[in-house]
Amino acid sequence: MSKVGYGSISIAIVFICSGLILILSFVGIPMDFFTSFSIILLSLAFWTLIYGFKFGGGDRFWIVNGLFLLILSASLLSYSIFHSLIVSFSILLICIGAIIILASRSR
Repeated sequence: MSKVGYGSISIAIVFICSGLILILSFVGIPMDFFTSFSIILLSLAFWTLIYGFKFGGGDRFWIVNGLFLLILSASLLSYSIFHSLIVSFSILLICIGAIIILASRSR
């Protein structure tokens, strides 16, 4: 069985999400840039976490990158919902602080 590559599947995820975003926009569901970008980042975050846990052997590099993409996606999505940079930045800071606490406790 061949080894699963991160890059080819992540490119496929970006294409699939972009196609779905275009279809949703064409149907009439309003999608701004931040919502579209956060959907793509959220999909990549989940793939990165799956890759880190399943195929990367629990490598911290992939898990931390997946969590960072998840945080960034949550921050962008909160900006598209609330239209407030303060709320978006606050969510980003809270999530980064929580990751720092979890990382320091696991050592």
